[in-house]
Amino acid sequence: MDTLTTSPPNEALTQLPAELRIVLNHVSWETYERLLADLSDESAIRLTYLDGKLEIMSPSDEHEICSRNLELIINMVLLEYGRNAKRLGSKTFKLLKKKYGFEPDSCFYIQNFAHVKGVKRIDLSHDPAPDLVVEIDISHSTLDKFAIYSKARVPEIWRHDGDRLRFHTLQSSAYVEVETSLAFPFLSSSFVDEVLRKLNALEDISVLQDFRDWLRKRQQTSDPLLRK
Repeated sequence: MDTLTTSPPNEALTQLPAELRIVLNHVSWETYERLLADLSDESAIRLTYLDGKLEIMSPSDEHEICSRNLELIINMVLLEYGRNAKRLGSKTFKLLKKKYGFEPDSCFYIQNFAHVKGVKRIDLSHDPAPDLVVEIDISHSTLDKFAIYSKARVPEIWRHDGDRLRFHTLQSSAYVEVETSLAFPFLSSSFVDEVLRKLNALEDISVLQDFRDWLRKRQQTSDPLLRK
């Protein structure tokens, strides 16, 4: 029997305090899908599902600032390097067959852009997972997000744990922390973390301008193969 009901649909959940995480056990797929439908207009609430466990999370301002700033950094790299990408933000991805569902803080199709170009509704039963997922975990989820992303075959995760940014790539069926990005081999986690710290702390466009200048200077001096 489910441990959660959805009536009234939104009232209780939309009053969650900032950065609260609730994990419920023995939740059916049907209940998960009903909640997704009931909360489809509530961007402040994220749902994650894995094998009957459901996490309900309301992100804090700190969480959202960190997420949006990482998005800015990634978008600037894409722009400066002239790379196409499909940006799907915190889109809901789910697959009944494997009983998982997730809403990343942000996600990008980069290497697989050609496969999803023009696709209006991504379906993981036949479309690839995002190439790059941003995961902000300041309040530390008790749900194994890596297990979910592994099931979905997400190649790369940029995860910020409230202390620092780390890059993880999928190797076989497990994620391994790496220093350089799979999508952007010229970026190290330590360098992006430094840019992100400055951007979070200063909230000044000059940080992005300095990062843009670094990208442009690097393109002028680096191996042209890395610029593709």
